[in-house]
Amino acid sequence: MNFKLIWFWWLLANMSIGLCCASCTAPVHYPIYANLAILAFVAPAIKKPDSTAPYNKIANWKMEFTELDHSYNNPISKSHVKQINIALHDQKKWGSGLISGIYPAPLLIFDEYMTWSIFSLYCYDHLSPEEFAQEEQYINHFMEEHRKFHKFEAFNRTLLELYKKKSSGQRVQDLYPAIISWCKQQ
Repeated sequence: MNFKLIWFWWLLANMSIGLCCASCTAPVHYPIYANLAILAFVAPAIKKPDSTAPYNKIANWKMEFTELDHSYNNPISKSHVKQINIALHDQKKWGSGLISGIYPAPLLIFDEYMTWSIFSLYCYDHLSPEEFAQEEQYINHFMEEHRKFHKFEAFNRTLLELYKKKSSGQRVQDLYPAIISWCKQQ
């Protein structure tokens, strides 16, 4: 881990978004607006000595992806806030425990469901079928049993099916109305 303070100042001076994870030797640089700077430090996932290399790789992807994805997912969700509020009005159906305090609004709950499901789509596109099956099982278990998002597995499976059936010109953001409609039917 070769972090240098100069990178931090360089990023600020160039008014850029920087992502620096502890598994990297230097931040990744994304130029954006001339008057804005964001620097995200993401600690690496704890490597399990008995785990496979793909597990350890995916663990780091998961942390980085799910946090950064909120920058893309949340504005899209916000454009559907009226429909989301109707679809997830019974918040206890969608989650319990800590999430009721951390995510006190339907939109915030939907954002978590969507961000983690989008990560699942990313895994679907970038892992072997065997690795994907293992990761999908882990994500579903983690979200339902540990984070208490009660309908995550069904939500995740539904979004994956919508993704598999989308036309070549469609993007994930085009699937929002369909997944919100599914939520409304639950």
